[in-house]
Order: sequence, then structure tokens, then C-alpha cells
Amino acid sequence: MAPVAADRKELVEAARRVYDEQLKTRLEAEHFGKVIALDPDTGDYVLGQDFAEVDAARRAQMGTRPVYVFRIGGGGAVKIGGVFRHARISG
Repeated sequence: MAPVAADRKELVEAARRVYDEQLKTRLEAEHFGKVIALDPDTGDYVLGQDFAEVDAARRAQMGTRPVYVFRIGGGGAVKIGGVFRHARISG
């Protein structure tokens, strides 16, 4: 497989292609909701319950290579705490 260009869009497209064609069926059945860091150049990946866990495992296994991080089955890979309050603006 040719190296993925540093361009983020190309990295995401390549990772999505690898995921959809090689990993999706198995990972969504076995690891739905977990976070994945996927290297599209090699097909290597690490899984975890949250971004911090995946990031630590990725650094240990893959070093600083560019990877695509996302939640298996959809949703954000990172949860940000806080409260959203709806404000009514009248004018």
C-alpha cells in the first residue's frame, strides 16, 4: 500500500476505505461503541473504551504515525463534559 499523504482529508478517506472494506463487519459486531485508532497505511489499529486509552495504546504500538481516531458504529471519539443551557434571545 502506498503511504498516505499528510493531507488530513486523504488520511480520513483512506482510513474509512480500509475500515469499510476490511474491518467494519467484525468490529461493529464485537466492539460496537469502542474507540479505534486506525493506520490506513498498514491496517494496524488499537481499540479502547475512550480516547485517552486508545491514544496511549496507539503511541506504544504505532509511535507518532498519523492515524484516524473514531468511535466504532458512529458518534464522537471524544466526550466533552459540561452543561448546555439554551438561552432565549429576544430582539
